Amino acid sequence: MSKQVEFVNALKSLARNKQMKASLMNSKELHPLLLRAAQRFVTGEKRNDGLLVAKQLMEKGYFISLEYIGENTITIGEAEQAKNEFLQLIEDMGTQSIQETVSFDLSHIGLNIDEETAYRHFIELVERAKVHNMTLMVSMEEAARTDEILTIYKKVAAKYENVGITIQAYLPRSSHDLNELLHYPGKIRLVKGAYQELAHVTFPRSSELNNRYLQLAEQVIQAGNPLSLATHDELLLAECEKR
Repeated sequence: MSKQVEFVNALKSLARNKQMKASLMNSKELHPLLLRAAQRFVTGEKRNDGLLVAKQLMEKGYFISLEYIGENTITIGEAEQAKNEFLQLIEDMGTQSIQETVSFDLSHIGLNIDEETAYRHFIELVERAKVHNMTLMVSMEEAARTDEILTIYKKVAAKYENVGITIQAYLPRSSHDLNELLHYPGKIRLVKGAYQELAHVTFPRSSELNNRYLQLAEQVIQAGNPLSLATHDELLLAECEKR
């Protein structure tokens, strides 16, 4: 496992531990260090920080996707607060002509409470995004949540075209999931997968996983669906370009 992947996993673990996260956020010594280390993955602490970086990248010709990072809300109040932050992010992007993509985790907007809460909040977000001609991208989470996430996504994707879903190449089930998802018009965002799972649940980081990533990408392309290759692996991206 690369140092980069280890760092991403560490950030995700911190995001899930509320007590540790709060301690780090309030530490005058550790918080600045963590923020500097995360700058490759995090545009800033405030919404306006992200909007500024988004504009700078768009001026250089990049397509962008913004996300308000956070997961595992466990109360209705927390889920509502997260949903409202996403609504404001969509509104701000729309008014500033950043007609791009907003990514989010269903666990951030209510999945830990129940599927209906997550679905209801998802609908609010997709309606607002549609007004501004923007796309919503559903991130994938731990393997145990895959069925719930796909169920909610399919319900929304059956009604709206401005939604997409993330598929993790390291899950053995992903090829089968793609066969079903490709019946919907939404974009597929393909990642290797970075969650820490039990060994029997995922393929390990290896050339086999890279080949699997390429096979899944070809599966999407052959179906004619839009595809986003979401990986920092430059060698893998180069191989995708060759194909």
